[in-house]
Amino acid sequence: MREYRDPLDAAHARIAQLEQADAPEAEIAKLRAEVRSLRSTVSRERSQRNVWMVAALLTMCMVAGYLVRNEMERRAQVQRAWEKLGTNVGPSRAQAGRL
Repeated sequence: MREYRDPLDAAHARIAQLEQADAPEAEIAKLRAEVRSLRSTVSRERSQRNVWMVAALLTMCMVAGYLVRNEMERRAQVQRAWEKLGTNVGPSRAQAGRL
């Protein structure tokens, strides 16, 4: 039997081989049960990986939101400081964006 990278492919090939050889139905049923088990495991692993990917994405969004909020608060503080000094004092709009 040739080498298979995926255990499911190997099990399917073995089932086909046993069916062609008129093997006992009990042996074929055992392999089919193994295939169902492997599918369940693969599905569970994919679900878990998806959960971790969503969690990572949410974490990145939270961090980005935190950074944006801090930057906006910092800019507001700078603006308030300039307003306390007076309306005609302070950086131009182009300079204010770089603060």
